[in-house]
Amino acid sequence: MTDILKVRGLRTHFVSRNAVNEIRTARALNGVDLTLPAGRILGVVGETGAGKSLTVQTILGTLKAPAERVAGEIELMGQRLDTMPEAELNRHRGATIGLVVQSPVTSLDPRVRVGDQLVRLQRAHRDITRADARARAIDMLKRVGVPSPQERMKAWPHELSGGMAQRVVIAMALINDPVLLIADEPTTGLDVTVQAQILDLIRDLIAGTDRGAIIVTHDLGVVAQYCEHVAVMYSGVVVEHGPVDEVFVAPRHPYTTALLAAADLAAAATGRRPLPPSTPPNLYDLPAGCLFAPRCPKVQAVCATEPPAKPSPSGQAETRCHFA
Repeated sequence: MTDILKVRGLRTHFVSRNAVNEIRTARALNGVDLTLPAGRILGVVGETGAGKSLTVQTILGTLKAPAERVAGEIELMGQRLDTMPEAELNRHRGATIGLVVQSPVTSLDPRVRVGDQLVRLQRAHRDITRADARARAIDMLKRVGVPSPQERMKAWPHELSGGMAQRVVIAMALINDPVLLIADEPTTGLDVTVQAQILDLIRDLIAGTDRGAIIVTHDLGVVAQYCEHVAVMYSGVVVEHGPVDEVFVAPRHPYTTALLAAADLAAAATGRRPLPPSTPPNLYDLPAGCLFAPRCPKVQAVCATEPPAKPSPSGQAETRCHFA
């Protein structure tokens, strides 16, 4: 199976100065590795601050100062995004790569009607007449479940409900036939029924194609139902990565086990304990060994001094733990 996206050793730092003008570095991503096969959806999960959205921004090349990618390789369909000139990378955004963000209303231009935004996005990335772009826009709105698409083309963004705005954003993300769809918390603020409709739509659009999708979410239930693969992040590192039915049924990393228990997935049956009552490490002063060691119920002496070895890609579940 062809891999659409390969991310290796991704590191992103925030460099700033404190009150006495000393340079301080927050190591936010600490060697992120991800792989996305064609026709699959990868769920990226973890606590707030784990680096999920920052990973997406680093992949897209949309980091803003003081954030900076300091290491790592990003390969999309054989092309290295991390070494690509900004002008060329910008042509990929909105074309090869589609993005669905947390707040759909704010991602739409309030000064431009829905149809005009869809038409402009197409004409910015492909040689197409306005009439053809309009026809494709109507067809895409219909495909994503927007009722009366010809009428919705005339709507202003503020006239759309949250669920309808999210469908329009998905239409914009897909209008140029991207290879990679990235959805960062795509159902935030939507009611349960609309959430299911949006996620069903993403799954149906990816299944059986040469596309792939990444869904960033806090909701492990979403990952269990809609994703084939999962990457569990902790303090800027993917601590466990693999097929959902392996990772969720038999987690090998203590953090994954605790995260599943905190989400109450099979907790009653397994007796798993929730996350330990402490906080992730200080990004300005990361420990020398395993980043989860201060919270790990299975910690041993080696965990405090030696970081777990990076697993070799195998197609099976991979875990960064000395004792997995």
